[in-house]
Amino acid sequence: MASVDYSMFPPVSVEPMATAGTGGLTDSPENSARRLVTDAKKALEQNGAMKHLKRSLRRKMHVLQERKVYKREGKDGDLEEIVVDGWINELLRFLAIKTLVGDTTKPFQVMPGEPIAVAWEALLVMPSYYSSVCHAMGNECVLDHDPFEFHTDAEEQKHRTKRYNATMRLYQQFFDEHAPYLYWKEPSVEKSAASVFLENIMLKFDCVIGKSSAG
Repeated sequence: MASVDYSMFPPVSVEPMATAGTGGLTDSPENSARRLVTDAKKALEQNGAMKHLKRSLRRKMHVLQERKVYKREGKDGDLEEIVVDGWINELLRFLAIKTLVGDTTKPFQVMPGEPIAVAWEALLVMPSYYSSVCHAMGNECVLDHDPFEFHTDAEEQKHRTKRYNATMRLYQQFFDEHAPYLYWKEPSVEKSAASVFLENIMLKFDCVIGKSSAG
């Protein structure tokens, strides 16, 4: 995915949420994390980004189906809506974890599951909305993207597994429950059919460009 300079895209204006007063939410890790997710959802809904993000993820349902963790039966709109809503919620939970542990730039500490990584990139292509989400969670700058690389050696794969396991522990700490497997499938070096297809398209495109330049 091409690098984007998010400083060029100021966050879309979001009304601040009222903070909890006496007798309200405490500063427990769980309440803090859930509050960040709520703030981020409000930012998406206020600016109309939620519907665009949902539309994008509906076109990426094959990501869940490829891993055989979700099977789409016909055109069940209600079930699909529930799945997509959960997908967005888990993406925001991941960003909340990064925010709370200060994992904003390299070297990164936490790592998303494959479906979360796909949803993250779907939000990244809407820079102003992504910026708004990051700022709604209290970040001064946007969270740097951590792209998933298929071509890694054994040592890097071992390090990646450690990061993923650490993220699962943080998830349980901040949300007091286990991360749902549907969205948090452990990153694998095995290429999906979609990834292979896109890679082949790019190779053919490079060949065409090369021949044109040589001519």
